[in-house]
Amino acid sequence: MFSGHNHSPAIAECPNGDLLAVWFSCGDEGGNELAVIASRLRRGATEWEEASPFWDGPDINDHGPKLWFDGDRTLFFFAQGTSANVVRTSTDSGATWSKGRVVQPMDTLANSPIRTRDGLILVRWTAAIPPRTSA
Repeated sequence: MFSGHNHSPAIAECPNGDLLAVWFSCGDEGGNELAVIASRLRRGATEWEEASPFWDGPDINDHGPKLWFDGDRTLFFFAQGTSANVVRTSTDSGATWSKGRVVQPMDTLANSPIRTRDGLILVRWTAAIPPRTSA
């Protein structure tokens, strides 16, 4: 983690006014060591906190992290794994998170979620990227 390859950032305002940013860090973008890192800018602060591990599914490539605040009290975190996508939620401004839940078979999260007037959460999915294999 904290390698020279950092990519795919996402940022959300937390219910308490903090900003939370996540991105993936890896040596090889197709490798299983790829994990999600986070940093927080506390409300009123002028400097971001040091980055730290945020999410690393066991032996999977945690691609395409997304954050979304529902405008009320819940933060959502989405990530692509090698066999399914996961979602975690937090209702304390990201201090603690639920366990990861599978929300979709393997596919790529193409954009940040949006909420409709009816309260539906929509995420656009794109075609799956097959994992790299050794020849």
